[in-house]
Amino acid sequence: IDVIDINSTQMPLKVYDSKKIPFKDKYFDMTYCSFVLHHIEEENLLQLLKELKRVTKRRIVILEDCYKHKWEKKLDALLDLIVNRTISKEMALPFNFKTVGYWIELLGNVISKNIHVEKIRVVPLMPKRYRMIVLDVG
Repeated sequence: IDVIDINSTQMPLKVYDSKKIPFKDKYFDMTYCSFVLHHIEEENLLQLLKELKRVTKRRIVILEDCYKHKWEKKLDALLDLIVNRTISKEMALPFNFKTVGYWIELLGNVISKNIHVEKIRVVPLMPKRYRMIVLDVG
């Protein structure tokens, strides 16, 4: 699913209205959310997290940009703007980047206290803090 249709594959895509994920409760054994959360407006973030939990039976895996210092947040915003504007002019860019501690607290309160965080580096030598967050739901 995505909020805009940028699919260039033969795989099916469902456009998500940012309010209700178009699948039944506990439809997926696992859901995967890759570099999505920082594109969600603050007022819609809790709803999306609740929806992820609703459609997931066992595990949610999240990849997300995080920052520790304010300059990193600004760098994340600049890189996000450059990369995502080449993909689509429709993509929302609220630059809603958070710290690892923020995600752990929020996800622990909304989805599960059983959280595992791994440091990952997608692009070598880039000063970014990519994290994989794994949440056991049920």
